[in-house]
Amino acid sequence: MYHYAKRILVLVDQTYEAIAEIERPGQGEIHLGAVSTIAVFSLPKVLVTFTRNFPSLRVRVHIGEIQDTLDRVIRQDIAVGMVTVPIVHPQIDSVPLFQDPVRLVVSPDKAKRLPASLNLQELSHMEFISYKTPSRFRTFMDGILEQHGIIPHVLMEFNSHDLVKSMVKVGLGVAFVPESVVAEDLGAGTIQAIEINDFPPLARTTSLILSKDPPRSGGLMALLTTFFDYYQVEPRLWPAWYWETRSYESALPWTLSNENKGKS
Repeated sequence: MYHYAKRILVLVDQTYEAIAEIERPGQGEIHLGAVSTIAVFSLPKVLVTFTRNFPSLRVRVHIGEIQDTLDRVIRQDIAVGMVTVPIVHPQIDSVPLFQDPVRLVVSPDKAKRLPASLNLQELSHMEFISYKTPSRFRTFMDGILEQHGIIPHVLMEFNSHDLVKSMVKVGLGVAFVPESVVAEDLGAGTIQAIEINDFPPLARTTSLILSKDPPRSGGLMALLTTFFDYYQVEPRLWPAWYWETRSYESALPWTLSNENKGKS
């Protein structure tokens, strides 16, 4: 009974939102879910573009694990979700947005004592700062290393990107991290990346997930259009219903040109 009651409340909220959109085109609220890595390091740049183009639309961000974000999308508690793996599910459209390379990082002082690129034997003797299990990223990296005969010596493990980076910066060990997490640090020179010989390039696919049949709204269309334009997503990867809805001018009642009309 609780599940059905909650679903009814969601539908009531969506009804109010649809009515509000008719009464006040271009205004409203849209709910987005994301895992913490994306919410902290990737999402803000997209939201800056979105809020600049659609200042009357508000975005509420819900941070959770991948499974939690997936469940929220299926229940339509949130309009879209951002996750760090492609999702295959009969009720879900999954659109790849970008590849986030995985980098081996060290402190600048430690980098001076290491060769420009490591071989696998040298890598096997490194002391690692790692993410706590059962982190999906930890599981992903442990599996890759084991395929190459490496059982990493984990000196410390944390559930925080900042703590992993802090331990690396003071030279306590090396770490495999998503590039999005250390992009600013690499640019500032507070952390350095080391290449590995005979090791495949690694990357995680950041994907946008949404229901195969979501409630259509101008707000959702505006958000998807922003994501697809920002990450230059190929049209062949767009959900089929998005193609259909976008073909109608009324689907996005406040187009970018209308929103900015008279501002130039």
